[in-house]
Amino acid sequence: MAAYCTQDVGLIQSLMNKIPSGELQLILKGKWPAEIYVDDLVEPRAAVVWDLGRSFYCAGDHHQTSFLQSVGSMILNHCFEMMKGSHKLDFTLRYDDPAWEEAIQEQLCPDRRLAVLLRRYYTIDAQKHAGVEGACPEGFSIEQVTAELYHSLQEVQRELLTTMFNDHHISCEQWLQGEGFGYCALNEEGDVVSACLTDFIDGTCCELGIETAEAYRRKGLAAAVAYAAVSHGLECGIQLIGWDCWDENEGSYRTVERIGGVLRRRYPVMTGWFNAFDHYLVQAYRDWNDEQYSHAARQYDEALIRYCSQNGDDDKDDELEYSYLLKTIPIGWLFFNAARAHARLGETQKGCAYLNEAIRIGWITWEKALEDEAFQGWQQNPRILAQRQA
Repeated sequence: MAAYCTQDVGLIQSLMNKIPSGELQLILKGKWPAEIYVDDLVEPRAAVVWDLGRSFYCAGDHHQTSFLQSVGSMILNHCFEMMKGSHKLDFTLRYDDPAWEEAIQEQLCPDRRLAVLLRRYYTIDAQKHAGVEGACPEGFSIEQVTAELYHSLQEVQRELLTTMFNDHHISCEQWLQGEGFGYCALNEEGDVVSACLTDFIDGTCCELGIETAEAYRRKGLAAAVAYAAVSHGLECGIQLIGWDCWDENEGSYRTVERIGGVLRRRYPVMTGWFNAFDHYLVQAYRDWNDEQYSHAARQYDEALIRYCSQNGDDDKDDELEYSYLLKTIPIGWLFFNAARAHARLGETQKGCAYLNEAIRIGWITWEKALEDEAFQGWQQNPRILAQRQA
């Protein structure tokens, strides 16, 4: 069964309306760009929607195997390719029924093991918000984001705002023309270090997004800009202000709770990274933290075999060339983590091979490595010592 691409949002209204999402509602109203895939152009039984960014939506009959396989091929060869080199690193898949999870893993994304994680959705209670006092931390100023402010800053000073605009494929002017609003925090040098902006506005409803530069977190800046943005929205007649974040992002949901947010629902999504190499490493680390050592070891194998198979400029791997993690994480640390995962499984030969590579690179010494609890017993194991000497 083929997958058909359509722009007829009316075809999927009844299917997609079961997924609570403000962005998806904009797509269904024709107000947000998207690619829509259906199994039939007259009476679709299943549909997959991509917002041209980080989000995919799946609804309908998840048993339409051949359709989902066709869409899966499109996702891998078209959607993921379009995101290559983008600053957008990860993606989520939302669905109307948990039964979709198996179909998504086996049909849509069979090339990588996805994680199922929870997200939280809040709305602002106006009365609770009214009882909160906004405060600006000393040494910073809270400013409304306007085109005038944006263009008065140097490019490096407004980088955080530019990244947030780019998340939605728009410029500052387009964001403002769409009635977007938000506030940012400037340090004494005039750098934007935190911002809370509307992700979208739909009539009297909106959702807010927030970002704070890592070096400026835990200073009260997120709460300050979020408070200002919420106050502005309520004054302008916005009746429903939403806030969507990861369940594990305590900083984000504590911020919205501080300014009057009320938890409305927690819901599962499947998530991964567009770049396959980075995906293996992220999932391996997640599996390691969850004590899923077998999965962690296999994910590290996938990534590091790919890394070691490079043969100079004549055999470039696009996934490695565009890898975000290779630019930010020492390769020796990745070999060390792979060694730890295999050590946990008792796979000493592979563990030694990875550890020796981490040592050769200069990331760690043998003596220091054996202090890690994953390598307990290695110092007294003559077979391991022999492999070390080899």
